[in-house]
Amino acid sequence: MFELGITTEQVIGYLLVFARVGAWVWLTPPLGGPFLPPQVRVLTGLAFAIPMTPGAIAASGGISLDPLNLLFQFAIQIAIGVALGLACLILLSAVQSAGAVIDV
Repeated sequence: MFELGITTEQVIGYLLVFARVGAWVWLTPPLGGPFLPPQVRVLTGLAFAIPMTPGAIAASGGISLDPLNLLFQFAIQIAIGVALGLACLILLSAVQSAGAVIDV
């Protein structure tokens, strides 16, 4: 049988990175909003998470496989992603509003 050589820690690490990046992509303009279909936003989040995963796993110093801890970690990563996405949304909305004021 074909073996990939991917550990459980790598898969969980990728999913944790995707939780943060996916929440960020979902809210950040122009990726978030009505302009792109949800499938494109999810695939964009998956594509952004791939190169970030090795660095995130190395920086974390190891991932605990305890189910309760994993649930807590996923909640933290989603909250951080939402906060980053909202910060980008607010910043770009401020720039857009300033442009509208200047345009008048």
